[in-house]
Amino acid sequence: MYLAVLLIIAGWGIGYASPLLLGYLFFAAAVFHMRIITHEEPWLASQFPRQWPDYANGVARWLPALSLKGRATTGK
Repeated sequence: MYLAVLLIIAGWGIGYASPLLLGYLFFAAAVFHMRIITHEEPWLASQFPRQWPDYANGVARWLPALSLKGRATTGK
């Protein structure tokens, strides 16, 4: 959801050629990033203490990995 909102703001900023909207894009990205680091990830770590370290180390925070290296292929 966060990435979709940022893409919408970026589209508006580009479409309207608005430096103000592009500035808002960077502000919103920073706020979203801080919320994820300070609230969501600690909550997930407390809810899934055994699984969270493996998941966090294997999944990128914002953009998906471009290769299949390290991805499980066993279907478990």
